[in-house]
Amino acid sequence: MVNPELDSKIEKDIDRTALFKIDKKTKEIRKSNFLEFKDKKKNLFNVLKAYGNYDSEVLYCQGTNYIVALLLYHLDSERLAFWVFYQLMNKFFWRFNYLNKTPKLIRLIDSFKIKVKTEIEDLHDYFENTEVI
Repeated sequence: MVNPELDSKIEKDIDRTALFKIDKKTKEIRKSNFLEFKDKKKNLFNVLKAYGNYDSEVLYCQGTNYIVALLLYHLDSERLAFWVFYQLMNKFFWRFNYLNKTPKLIRLIDSFKIKVKTEIEDLHDYFENTEVI
C-alpha cells in the first residue's frame, strides 16, 4: 500500500536511528559499513511500514523505530521482527503509548510523578528544582 506521508515520516526517523553492531568476541561497538547500513535501513523501513499499514490508528510514531531496530538486530528477520513487534504492541498493549496524544504514556507519567513524590521525596524535590516535572 502506498502512503507517501507514512513513508516520509519513517524515512526521516530511520536516518536518526543508530544501526550498530556489537562484535561478539571483543564486545566492541562498531558502526555498520555502508552496505550493511543500507540493508538494515531497508529492513527497518519495511517492518515499520508494514506495521503502519496494519495499524491505522498508530501508523508510525517516533520511538517505534528503536524498538524495531533492536528486534531486527537480535532476530535478523523482517517477518519475525514484525510479528514480535505486533505482539508487543497488541498483546502487551504498548500501542496505547503510541496512539495520538499518547493517553497511556500520560497516565504512566502521572503515576510515576505520584510514586516519586510519595516514596522518594529527595528525588521529587530535585525534579521540581530542575523543572523535570
